[in-house]
Amino acid sequence: MSKAKNQHAATHGDQWGVCREGNKRLTSIQPAQAEAIDAAHEIARRQHNEVVIRRPDGTIRDRDRYGPDRCPPRGPKILSFRALPEAAPTVSSSNGTQIRTSEARVIRARTTLVASVER
Repeated sequence: MSKAKNQHAATHGDQWGVCREGNKRLTSIQPAQAEAIDAAHEIARRQHNEVVIRRPDGTIRDRDRYGPDRCPPRGPKILSFRALPEAAPTVSSSNGTQIRTSEARVIRARTTLVASVER
């Protein structure tokens, strides 16, 4: 498998050029930086590569990747919230809202624990 070659948008004299990484010849020459960046993005999308945008002094300004993720997530992050069933036993809290009986037990246990620690 060949290594992907990135597209670089950089200055070329008083104009801007797009060059494939490792090549000496320019792929395209554009009069403005924005046009060179657009050309580099289009090539990178087709080839599933990365675009490296350089400042006039040669330092890297930005990178955009159009290929597979180099560091994919380990697994799906699933957030699930249990819905309150219609027939779940509820009680009124001190402020008048309805909460599940199991939640009320947890709240009472925490309150008791805090009160015993404070003594």
